[in-house]
Amino acid sequence: MPKYSHRATPQQFNTMINYIKAHPNMINGKLSPVLKRSERHALWQQLSFSLNKSAFGAKKTANQWKRVWIHLKCDVKGKIAEQERRKRNGENYEPLVHHHKKIADMLAVIPSECESVAKRLALSDEEEDDYFIKTEGNVLSSTVNNTSTPIVLSLRENKNRTEELETENSCDGSQESNPTNLEFPTMPLYKDFVSTNPKKRKRHRNETEDENLCNVVKIEKEKAATFAEIAAALTTSNENENKRLKIEEHRNRLISERNEIFRSILEHFIS
Repeated sequence: MPKYSHRATPQQFNTMINYIKAHPNMINGKLSPVLKRSERHALWQQLSFSLNKSAFGAKKTANQWKRVWIHLKCDVKGKIAEQERRKRNGENYEPLVHHHKKIADMLAVIPSECESVAKRLALSDEEEDDYFIKTEGNVLSSTVNNTSTPIVLSLRENKNRTEELETENSCDGSQESNPTNLEFPTMPLYKDFVSTNPKKRKRHRNETEDENLCNVVKIEKEKAATFAEIAAALTTSNENENKRLKIEEHRNRLISERNEIFRSILEHFIS
């Protein structure tokens, strides 16, 4: 379970995942012709109502439950990215367990945040759930500098990020002034797969640089081996040519000596 699992009970997490799995259009913030903005809002309100019925669980607004889902989803994406990095480096990695495995299966049916910018721009005309997209963009951007796997944000999210952060801060301030609003605690970052220790981040960067250096050395060794093979082939070819020239020279010398003997014999008989 994530480190912020105390914000909701396992039953609430399970209810949320099963509900969203039954309504896959809720996985991301994109609206579609089959799911209008009002219908999407109604689904989240219904899910919020079901989650808040739990006697011992957390009580949150629909937007706060959206944020819980976004953190869960981004947490799983980070774990998947870490697994891929460890696979490439031949390191051991922990498999996904509990809810993470279910969410990973759900994410497999939607486009990844690592897709090309051109593809994201092709979808830019679709309607979006503003709160969902804004929150997910902020969560992803908070981890983009702490992980070795790049997460490509859409140009729209990157361009409006500053304005969105200011809007969110002003909304948070108004909620604090109103005691009737449910206060949503700050979710921790994904410390289970990305370290916040500067020394560990520096060590990770050094490991990446060492890996890149090893790859460069390996390529240079392969080039040197190829050049050595070419040089050996050229040397062998030159040696064969020298042998042929020596044999040709020796043959010509024998022919010259034979002709000289025949001429001497012929002169002897004539005289």
